[in-house]
Parts: sequence; structure tokens; C-alpha cells
Amino acid sequence: MKNRIYVFALIFLLGISTIVESANKVISAQGMVIGLQGTEDSPKFEEPRSISTAVEIWIARIDHWSGEYKNRTDKETILIKYCYSRQDEHVALEELNRTVWKFELQELSDKEKKSCMAWVAPDHPFTPTSLAGGKNLPSPGALPCFLMTKRPVPASPTPTTR
Repeated sequence: MKNRIYVFALIFLLGISTIVESANKVISAQGMVIGLQGTEDSPKFEEPRSISTAVEIWIARIDHWSGEYKNRTDKETILIKYCYSRQDEHVALEELNRTVWKFELQELSDKEKKSCMAWVAPDHPFTPTSLAGGKNLPSPGALPCFLMTKRPVPASPTPTTR
């Protein structure tokens, strides 16, 4: 009887760790930011009038997914919430306008996916970057959402237009 309890406890803990691991799984992707919320080149904060975590909300076009995500639609447009705490992690508008990035994204849980539209402030519309190619931005409400806590790394400084 005691052994069964240990076995059930072990199975339960393994199940919980799998759920937690999949919720925090890092997904590598490469693409460009085609829109950002607001127009100013300064960080916004999760809690106004504080010096807590800075937040940027971006619309990005992903050209390449890695690993098990390779089967996702190429050139998929997504919504990214980029959270950072150090000023040197801020990405300047000039960089967003000319860089293809390597992103380390975290997929959200089902509950978080339903609430990601809370990221979007209705009084701060999205502004296209120069990489949007003059096209209209998609509605953020129709986009899959991802979280990013590491500064993206440049993949190349100047993308070619297609």
C-alpha cells in the first residue's frame, strides 16, 4: 500500500512538472517587428508611475520557426509582449526599423492566451515600423500571443524586401 502511494505521488509530480515545463517552454523564431504599440522610443511600465518591469508590445512577422514549431505557417504574424528590467535591454526604434531578429518566445497557457488582449491599450494604437512595407497592420485581437523576457538578438542588420 505504501509503495502505491509513492507511485501515485511520483506520477502526480511528473504530470505537474510536464505542465509547468510546457507552459515555460522557449521557442526560437526568426523574423521582424512590423508594428509597435505607441510611437515614442521610450519604455512603458507594467505599473504606471513605477520603476518596475518595462514592457513593449510588438506585432512581429515570423519567417522561420525552430524545432517542433517548424510546421507552423511560415510568415505568421504574432503579438509579442517583451518584458525587461534593465535599460540596456530596451530595443530602440531605429533598430526595430532595420533588423531581422532571433526571438526566444514563451508560449502562453490557455488561460493567458485568453487574456493577452489586456496587453493592448486601446488609447495607444499600433504604429507600423519601416519593415511593414507600407502595408496595414493586422488586428492584434486576431493574432497568437507570446511572451518574451530576453532581448532579441539581431539575425541580420538589413532585411531584403520581398
